[in-house]
Amino acid sequence: MNMRVILQWIVEGAAAYENEGLKPPVIVQEATNTYFESEDYFNDWVKACCELEANAYENPTNLFNSFKTFAEEINEPTGTNREFRYRLEKAGFTRGSSSAKGGRYWQGLKLRS
Repeated sequence: MNMRVILQWIVEGAAAYENEGLKPPVIVQEATNTYFESEDYFNDWVKACCELEANAYENPTNLFNSFKTFAEEINEPTGTNREFRYRLEKAGFTRGSSSAKGGRYWQGLKLRS
């Protein structure tokens, strides 16, 4: 191949990437999704340690301590309290504060008894 052909190929590839982005095959996308789901120990913790109910609520410290224990038992990093808060928000839980509920809380889940 001469240099001109190679450069043309590079420019066309860059333009296609800019216009279309990466389009991995469906089988690669499915395998990637399966892998990330299997590595999501936050959701594993929710399934194993929490009950999901719209009106349920739980103290943030109790939730973080439960998650920390769960993560340590499976040799995964706990992360910071801020990262844990982000995971709860991303999962759709909401924060609140109420003296009737004992102060700060997360709405939508509670620890299993």
